[in-house]
Amino acid sequence: MKKLLLLVLLSTFSVTAQTGKCTSGDCENGYGTYDWNNGKTYTGNWQNGKPNGMGNFTHIVKNPKSYDFESYEGNWKDNQYDGFGTYKKGKLFNKTSDKSYNRIEIYEGNWSNGRYNGFGIYTIQEGSKNNEILSDAPKYEGNWVNGYRDGKGKSYSGTHLWYDGDFKEDERSGTGTLYDSNGDVTKGKWNK
Repeated sequence: MKKLLLLVLLSTFSVTAQTGKCTSGDCENGYGTYDWNNGKTYTGNWQNGKPNGMGNFTHIVKNPKSYDFESYEGNWKDNQYDGFGTYKKGKLFNKTSDKSYNRIEIYEGNWSNGRYNGFGIYTIQEGSKNNEILSDAPKYEGNWVNGYRDGKGKSYSGTHLWYDGDFKEDERSGTGTLYDSNGDVTKGKWNK
């Protein structure tokens, strides 16, 4: 999960670092669409030439047999994800009649300065078709601080609650309850 968090932080794009053009609207102080030459597009509110307010960012890379994609829809502040938003990253394979995702990672929740902060739900979908949410996907729902699970949270392995308790810097730490697939319950205190 730490690798994903690093990728998310690196994925936040910079308007000034890439070339492209405003294809519609006002991309300086208003509402507009900006397209980069590398498959990235931002549509939404702008202030001083930076995404600010509500907006939608997509990045699609076409490969011979698949599409890699990432998207963010939500609030922005000074060119960073900030406020409530949904981030998705994954791979879509090209098939004649069945478009399916090999893997999609989804975070829906609060952001601050381009990082997960506050309450959020992180899910990993394997074999998801047409971007549907699978009920047996592993997920975490709870508090985040600077991109790490931190505070109260719950980890699920599919539909099975696996751990309910405290986290610190992405690890179980503090009091909590561990549930295994055999029905055994362990209550205790974990140290990072």
